[in-house]
Amino acid sequence: MSAEILWNYRLRPPAMTHGWNFIQVIQNAYPGIFEPWAFKQVSNGYCQRDEGQQRALDAIRYVIEEKCRIPHKEIPLRITNHFFKQHGLRGVFNRLGESPYRIIDMVYPGQFKPWEFSTVPMNFWRDPDHVKQAMDWLLFERIGFSSYHEAVKKLTLRYFFQHRCTGLLQRAFDGKLQKVKEWILEQQTGI
Repeated sequence: MSAEILWNYRLRPPAMTHGWNFIQVIQNAYPGIFEPWAFKQVSNGYCQRDEGQQRALDAIRYVIEEKCRIPHKEIPLRITNHFFKQHGLRGVFNRLGESPYRIIDMVYPGQFKPWEFSTVPMNFWRDPDHVKQAMDWLLFERIGFSSYHEAVKKLTLRYFFQHRCTGLLQRAFDGKLQKVKEWILEQQTGI
């Protein structure tokens, strides 16, 4: 459904009488049945300003939780650039920064880490603080090592694959376990 279809059936004058856009025409004809983001297009300004951004985030939450019923823990695994396109949220995706992690962090603040997603923001691994946060998360929260000393002895490449941290391994350490262990030793000695 689009505005053009409604206007072709001469519904523009009644809509203008009430000051409604095409979505409001449908919502008034069928209250509570259709969500604005379910249409091919939304009205001008629908996703602008703070109110519009909140509408966009609500639309994303609705698609994730109600339409797709994605379990919370699977969100980083299933939300990708393609997800937004597949569910008619490409415009929202573009407007909110084109980063699945950043958008999901707006919908579910602080509940996921960037490296849990299939892609991280551009140049993410160039920041040593990001590398440290991700490595500490992997070593201590996910794997359960009690210290850097234990980690340097027991860490294998398998853990990076098992915990979906291959991007970290490739970008920050050139895919080499030896470089990872050198980094761990630096953390351990405080160099």
